[in-house]
Amino acid sequence: MKNHAAGFLICKIFPDGSARFLGLIADKDIRKSRSGTYDIPKGKFEKGESNIDCAIRECWEESGILVAKDEIIGYPSIRNGLVIYSAFTKDEPKIRENPASGITEHEGFSWLGEQDIIDNC
Repeated sequence: MKNHAAGFLICKIFPDGSARFLGLIADKDIRKSRSGTYDIPKGKFEKGESNIDCAIRECWEESGILVAKDEIIGYPSIRNGLVIYSAFTKDEPKIRENPASGITEHEGFSWLGEQDIIDNC
């Protein structure tokens, strides 16, 4: 199967030492159709784009977090054509309009514990 999208599982370490994961709150129609509350920053490839370049661009567009290549942890996971990288950040997300479509794709965000990101994303 050919890869069709790429994105990031973003982790942040909080002052209490807890690790939390970025969950973007999907719009209500997506939440209803996919039976989940959250999404990760991800999206489809632009023409000629590499896996990592797509993931970095999509993360920036959807969350305002610009991942540097030295913040990436390990190797990507590929599942059903979706390439998912993991990275740490110290930044806070900024939900904004997609620069190409002008549509705001997420209603907000939450920092989630491990079980929440597994169960609700």
